[in-house]
Amino acid sequence: MRTSDVPAGVVEDASRHSVRELVDRLSHETVELASQEVELAKSEITERAPLLIAGATSLGISGALALAALGAFTAAVIAAIALVLATWAAALIVAVGFALLSGVCAVAARQSVRRSWPLAPMTIQTLRDNIEWLKRRA
Repeated sequence: MRTSDVPAGVVEDASRHSVRELVDRLSHETVELASQEVELAKSEITERAPLLIAGATSLGISGALALAALGAFTAAVIAAIALVLATWAAALIVAVGFALLSGVCAVAARQSVRRSWPLAPMTIQTLRDNIEWLKRRA
């Protein structure tokens, strides 16, 4: 066993212990490691959850307000354009404008969610490190 394969502070002479003691110790340390990983994940999720909640809340409020104003705004814009063009053309122009605006809002919402993802990057990295360490030990 190379000491470079063992995390810091764990190196000790295994020949002083029986196989049963080593297996018991491995079992205990595996459970402890899993508990620490769960705690790290909880901590990271708790830290990032407010960002997701704030983004989702803002998006929901924005959508509700936009929907409330949409009917009146649509009617006003169509009426204004209909003074110059046919009513159907005015409605089509307004519909295309709303479709473009909707796309811009969707892109902004997507970027907000992507900034907070993944929720637990440190946990993911430590799990990968632990798996790699175990592979090297096998």
